[in-house]
Amino acid sequence: MIVKHIVVGPIRTNCYIVADEETRMAAVIDPGDKAEAIVDIINKEKLHVQYIIFTHAHYDHVLGAYGVQKATGAKVVVSEMDANDVPMQQMCRVPQKCYEIFVTPPDIKVKDGDKLNIGSLEAEFIMTPGHTKGSCVVKIGDTLFTGDTLFRGTCGRCDLPGGDIMQMLKSLKKLSELPGDYKVLPGHEDFTTLEEERQTNPYMRQ
Repeated sequence: MIVKHIVVGPIRTNCYIVADEETRMAAVIDPGDKAEAIVDIINKEKLHVQYIIFTHAHYDHVLGAYGVQKATGAKVVVSEMDANDVPMQQMCRVPQKCYEIFVTPPDIKVKDGDKLNIGSLEAEFIMTPGHTKGSCVVKIGDTLFTGDTLFRGTCGRCDLPGGDIMQMLKSLKKLSELPGDYKVLPGHEDFTTLEEERQTNPYMRQ
């Protein structure tokens, strides 16, 4: 599995390009800005992007989607809850760019346990409400792309519209109960592992 990482946008969102090494089929997770830079990586690696995946629909995770989709023809994937949440769409701080993203419904709305194939890779969607109603973690191979649910040593904020600390704690418990260990690639800041968070993250321990 190929994973390319680029930090985008004013609040430094982690965007990931995940690809099957053999087929070069790929997905872009959380293209929060800098569409041209993301597309440059895609072209340099000679990848064929099937999907643009949002871990949630906050503006800092989606603003580059229009440009990436225009360049690649990829299908946009978001959870059912965030796709249907009008207040979520209103959270966007750049109305013109948000209009380009949200005026057309996403191509694919996913729910807990849904799976998509990226070449020979399988992406499984784990619903983890708390940061937003429709936040999700994307499990691909030995890696969890956790968006703003799980960070190194902490979790996503729950004081924005759609946030709920009790739901967040349930979601963290759900992740902690996954068998085995995983690399954790969050939506912001440093990488970690699930086992490290089980042992040291106060929100996950709670």
